[in-house]
Formats: sequence, C-alpha cells, structure tokens
Amino acid sequence: MKKYLFTIMTIILCFTGCVSSGRQNVTASYTCVDVIIGPGTKWELVGVLTLPETVMPSGGYPAVVIVHGSGPGDMNGTAFAYKPYLDIADFLSSNGIAVLRYN
Repeated sequence: MKKYLFTIMTIILCFTGCVSSGRQNVTASYTCVDVIIGPGTKWELVGVLTLPETVMPSGGYPAVVIVHGSGPGDMNGTAFAYKPYLDIADFLSSNGIAVLRYN
C-alpha cells in the first residue's frame, strides 16, 4: 500500500511540476493557517496548514504533509513563476484534504 501511494504521489508531483499554472492567487474553499512546529526549540519548522471547509463526520480531515527535497527551495516548491506544491495544496484542500507545507 505504501509503495502504491508513493508511486501515485510521485506521478502527481512530476505531472504538476510540468504543467503548474504558476498562479499566485488560490481559491477560497479552504483556510490557510500559519503554523510553527516545535516553537522555542532550535529546530523550529515554519509552515502553512491548509484546512478544507468541510469536516469529515468523524470530526477531522484526511491529511498530507508535503516533503520537499534538499537544497534551496521553499514550501511552495517555487521554480521561476511556478509553485507546484501550492497548486497541489490548492487542489487537495479544495477536495477535502488538509495539507501541511513547511520551509
């Protein structure tokens, strides 16, 4: 199951990176919350938690953490005018999945 999920996410990331819209403005069907994981420690992680408007009947959300590669990069995966991780977060959150992106 993990291998299957990894393969799907890899395909999505590759495809999105190739055809990303590069838009700056995202839809309003979700809420973005600035978060700090491990505040006050020397390994603080600053990020954005994108929460969909609809809550599951169980009271939560399915969630995804976008883990980017090493090297210079940001939580949006910015490359020139393209922001593939922002596009992925936009799509998933608009479809009921919470997304955590971090720097």
